Parts: sequence; C-alpha cells; structure tokens
Amino acid sequence: MTWPNHCEPQGGSGRKVRFTQREWFLTTSKILVADVYEHRELSGVLKNATWS
Repeated sequence: MTWPNHCEPQGGSGRKVRFTQREWFLTTSKILVADVYEHRELSGVLKNATWS
C-alpha cells in the first residue's frame, strides 16, 4: 500500500514536508513495516527475510 503524505510543524510556519509512505503487513508474522524513506530495496529485503 502506498500513498502521499505530508507533515506540518506545530506553530504554523507554513513549511510542509512531503513524502510517500509505503506499508506492508506481513500476515504470517503479524508485523507491520512502514517505509517513509522510499527505500528501493526494501520490498526485496522483506521478500527474502527470515522472521523469528
């Protein structure tokens, strides 16, 4: 799942930080992985990971 997001600092300076957030829910291990840095390699890492 991927969607655009933004953050606004408290105090209303008007500066917004925009990013794309990706999330994977690993159903077998019941782990939620959130990626806000758009790591290109992350999907492959998760695919080949061993969870214990």
